[in-house]
Formats: sequence, structure tokens, C-alpha cells
Amino acid sequence: EVVVERLDIKKQVFENLDKHRTPGTLITSNTSGIPIRFMSEERSEDFQKHFCGTHFFNPARYLKLFEIIPGPKTSKDVLEFLNGYGEQFLG
Repeated sequence: EVVVERLDIKKQVFENLDKHRTPGTLITSNTSGIPIRFMSEERSEDFQKHFCGTHFFNPARYLKLFEIIPGPKTSKDVLEFLNGYGEQFLG
């Protein structure tokens, strides 16, 4: 998700996504100032397990930095997957 840095708008996006996503689908936010826990607190348990924040540092092709910000209920498996993804595709 990359929308304006307003919690109310992010929550609307995530509410809609939660209604239509397949269980187990990963959802990440590129927020830089809103705590991850605030964005997922009203979502389903499965959403919360598969939700975290992610940041690519620009320019991504030169700065091989990938930040993963877990929420309070983010699954360890999700964090391991994203870490492996970052290592494999970003170096």
C-alpha cells in the first residue's frame, strides 16, 4: 500500500483489502510516520498475521536496503519470507 500518510485513508484501504483478499495474502505498507499497529488493529486475525511495513531506500537499484517493520501480530514465517525475498532479489 502506498497512499497518502493519513491513518483514516489507510484504514479504509485495508478494510476494503481485508474483505477481498485470500487468507494468507501478504499486505505491506510503505508508511513512514504511522505506527504499523494502528493500521492493522481493526483487521482480521489473518490480516494482522500477514501485515507489516516495508521500505525500499532510493535509488533502490543502488541502495540495497530493505526495511521490514513487523506489527504486533506479524507471523514469524512472514518475516522470514520477506527477509529471504530481500536477500534473493535485492542482494
